[in-house]
Amino acid sequence: MINYPTIDPVAISLGPLQVHWYGLMYVVGFVAAWWLGCKRAPRIGLTKDDIGDLLFYCAIGVVAGGRLGYALFYGLEQWMADPLWIFRVWDGGMSFHGGLMGVLLAAWLFARRKQLAFFTLTDFIAPLVPIGLGAGRIGNFINHELPGRVTSLPWGMPFPGMGPEPRHPSALYEAVLEGAVLFVILWWVSAKPRARGFISGLFLLGYGVFRFMVEFVRMPDAHIGYLASEELEGRGSGSEGARKAARYVAEQFESYGLEPLSEEHGFLVPFHVRKEECFNVVAVLEGTDPDLADEWLVLGAHHDHAGLGQGALGGMGFPGEVHNGADDNASGTAAVLELAQYLAAHPLAHPVIFCTFSAEERGLLGSKALVKSGLLPNDHIRAMLNLDMVGRLTDDYLFVGGMGTADEFHPLLDPVLEASGLDLEVSDLGEAPSDNTSFFHAGIPSLFLFTHVHPDYHMPSDDAHLINYEGEVRVIQLARNILETLDDHTESLTFQDVGGMGMPRDFNDRMMEHYVRIAERRSKKGRLGIRPGSYTESGLELVSVRESSAAAKAGIQGSDIVVAIDGRKILTSKDIRRALAGKLKGTEVSITLRRSEGEVEITAVLD
Repeated sequence: MINYPTIDPVAISLGPLQVHWYGLMYVVGFVAAWWLGCKRAPRIGLTKDDIGDLLFYCAIGVVAGGRLGYALFYGLEQWMADPLWIFRVWDGGMSFHGGLMGVLLAAWLFARRKQLAFFTLTDFIAPLVPIGLGAGRIGNFINHELPGRVTSLPWGMPFPGMGPEPRHPSALYEAVLEGAVLFVILWWVSAKPRARGFISGLFLLGYGVFRFMVEFVRMPDAHIGYLASEELEGRGSGSEGARKAARYVAEQFESYGLEPLSEEHGFLVPFHVRKEECFNVVAVLEGTDPDLADEWLVLGAHHDHAGLGQGALGGMGFPGEVHNGADDNASGTAAVLELAQYLAAHPLAHPVIFCTFSAEERGLLGSKALVKSGLLPNDHIRAMLNLDMVGRLTDDYLFVGGMGTADEFHPLLDPVLEASGLDLEVSDLGEAPSDNTSFFHAGIPSLFLFTHVHPDYHMPSDDAHLINYEGEVRVIQLARNILETLDDHTESLTFQDVGGMGMPRDFNDRMMEHYVRIAERRSKKGRLGIRPGSYTESGLELVSVRESSAAAKAGIQGSDIVVAIDGRKILTSKDIRRALAGKLKGTEVSITLRRSEGEVEITAVLD
């Protein structure tokens, strides 16, 4: 094991002006590309000035393409709500795929200007790129980004903010492979004339292979990726997706060597919401101090979300669409799992209860049921820490609620919070629209970590690719430090009944803005205008067709039987909602109908 080198991410600081190493790596990449390009420019009839122009084209392409790609793929609703947002690049948000498309477009324009074949130019550019890729990965390493898996190899190093275990320096692996090795291969192969497009293809192949290799040692985002996958259909409480999520969490707890709280139920503790059976997942880790065996700490998060948009509390009115809930709250569930795995290897003096709750979106019903079940040692729980929406850290902002629910929290935790380096907003109030409230009402000191709402909150667009994984690691580290600090304090905590909604000061304003975005999205939703009835052997029979609707204009009749919409077989009214989910006004849909004369295909334009 070797120590992670301590390098200040800021290379040069002149008063308010700061130049970061990561930015300098871009300079290294462009300078190297210019120098190497000048050496080979005469091969394709270019001059040194042409190489400078080419790099200018590519720089504009990567910035404009990266920003536009991010806006189109990941931030479309935010862009529609605030058209000037796309120009505020300092707020963050760049897409690799968009940047690549921008560079290719810039190269195409430059090739046309210089009357070069496109692939002749890309073959020329390809060997110039790896140095910049490698330099960028070195910048990632200096910034403590791209953490690797735990390893026993002699060059493993403890990653800052991720505990004492040595980890693969995966950023350096990528710097060597995507940078040095790929450059040597491309520069050597391209030394002799090759078939047009060969070098470009070799670059894509080499980059893909090396990136694939490094993924085996990169820290995975598997928890969030799975929990927020289409397979779980939004994890609506009582659904099969929520049960799959619960079973997944239980399997992880078991693999870490944790024990179930209840011998009767195992890790899955059932409760009912009306006629629906839901499951909280609860595991325990014994502490190392026998004198503290009855003094528990609790770490929790909810694993459910809005499902297919059903219910007022769940989906904000987008029925039929999958609400994946990557931030809300696959991020909190993943954080609980990461901390459970770490603490299983490094147990605290106090025993710890790990919980993930269902039916939070329906009014904290899972945590309420667990607190009232008699299974938890409520009178012996020293403190509860709740993690909800901790995956979208922006500008280092983090909300910490419940700091007044124990007299000892401020003197114990203020130094921990300050040392985090995060921009913290702290509230003493003990209530929130999350599961810490259930514990607070039971007289248990309770804390709440939250990175704030965002345009994708309770929307179908809350997907895993939008998670700030490096930011989540920082929140997890803070949560761990909080638990370890509370563990070091062996005296009792004094509960304080500081009721009131402890949320960020601008929470209500942000929520009002969010409701406006929701209303705008609803207004654009396409509708067909049919009233389904019951399923027959042929398909779903219609009851009626609304006058002047899209269905009526397309010639659909109330006596028709719907067989399929856009190729999706229709068995229930839910299938219709799923088939039309996400489709806006003006979208054409193909509908297969069964009539007395047989099956017919029609096209309807949603209104």
